[in-house]
Amino acid sequence: MEMRVSHALGVPVRIGAIEVTDGGSAWRWAGAIELRDVVLYEAPREGAAPREALRLPSVRAALSPSSLLPGWDGHWRLRFNQLLVEGARLEVRRDARGRILVAGLEPSGQGDEGAATDWFFSQQELVIRGATLVWTDDLRGAPPLSLDAVDLVVRNGVRRHELRLDATPPAEWGERFSLRGHFTQPLLARSVEGQGGLLARPGNWRRWVGTLYADLPAADIAPLRRQVDLPFDLSRGAGALRAWVEVKNAEPVAATVDVALRDVALRLAAEAEPLAFERIDGRLSGRLPSVGQGGERSGELQARQFGFVTADGLSWPAADATLRWRLDKRGALAGGELNAQRLDLALLAQTLGRLPVGWIGADVHTRVASLAPTGVASQVEARWDGPLAAPQRYRLKASLRALGLAAEAAAPPGEGASAAAWRPGRPGLQGADIELTASESGGEASLALSDGVLEFPGVFEQPRIALQRLGSRLSWRI
Repeated sequence: MEMRVSHALGVPVRIGAIEVTDGGSAWRWAGAIELRDVVLYEAPREGAAPREALRLPSVRAALSPSSLLPGWDGHWRLRFNQLLVEGARLEVRRDARGRILVAGLEPSGQGDEGAATDWFFSQQELVIRGATLVWTDDLRGAPPLSLDAVDLVVRNGVRRHELRLDATPPAEWGERFSLRGHFTQPLLARSVEGQGGLLARPGNWRRWVGTLYADLPAADIAPLRRQVDLPFDLSRGAGALRAWVEVKNAEPVAATVDVALRDVALRLAAEAEPLAFERIDGRLSGRLPSVGQGGERSGELQARQFGFVTADGLSWPAADATLRWRLDKRGALAGGELNAQRLDLALLAQTLGRLPVGWIGADVHTRVASLAPTGVASQVEARWDGPLAAPQRYRLKASLRALGLAAEAAAPPGEGASAAAWRPGRPGLQGADIELTASESGGEASLALSDGVLEFPGVFEQPRIALQRLGSRLSWRI
């Protein structure tokens, strides 16, 4: 048994005691086996004594009749219907070179040919109960993270892999959490892998497709910074979080996150201003840009009943919104689509002003700051082709309430120019209600002002005109 398991895992294995029972199986030889004091040693190094990597006080196993059949590569391997491990202590380490080692073993193995990984993911069921898992990151130099009362269940089929991990983190991290995964893999190997056999290797997780799920009912986000590299600087935040991540060939392609967080502080990029929230609630979904026809890439971001209150008391009521965009071969914005139930324009402008310039472009940053919009836009439907600042084609439909847009001062003519060179500035308004439909060829609008203002810089000597009431229907062609 020691010889077969050592061969399967690729490291020395010692077993303190073995007890075999019949288990009532029709396959009398394939009964239940209990292994006690199982010790795995790190792969031997020249001139060094074997180092203990993992000790398992108790391992119960039910042998599988499939051990009589050849595996994915045509060789016979020891397989089990079930492996039950109790009271284990497992160390997972990232060394200074960035390699992930599980109990001293490298799961991917040399050239992604890890025998231990293939053996592990060819077992029908593995159950670990009451274990302790210690994560040590030598690359980051972070203090070790210990998870207690770890329960792990892994079930494997010919193409299917299912995993569930429940663990209790340190008290400062929050409450007990759950991680789950459901994956499928190709049945047949690629031609370049044909040397190992016709069937795909069970441990080649880089070809898996499926979903990862995380449920954190109560967590403090701040300690996460010490262990994980986040795509943004999240300095504090606490609450509940659930996440579904779609994975394809070991790469995340889409995610959905439910959040109920309090006292959040983050910075989206080093050059961006910090954002602070009293609370954030709702669901966010996103899909990374994927290559389509003509080399264009498209992405999507959705918000469902998503709302927040900023640290200075500004409230964004819960609402739905969807943003889709297209990028050309060079990565420049080629078009997009926006649908939103409700947009607070002042708060939206403030948020855009704190996004990294590279996300939306310097021209958008400048234009939004210049307009200083206020009011609420509802039932927004917008589509455009080309750059956002100067679209080639567009269509916009929206209902605007209490709209305010800042005027832009008239530009005086240059020295020596005639008075005819004087050009009026951009008009502004305050307190307008507008029903608007517009496109690159024209549009129409219903305008109503009540105790509002119109401003025409460079047209009238007193450009600001206060109006008690104004109503009009407008139409135009371009």
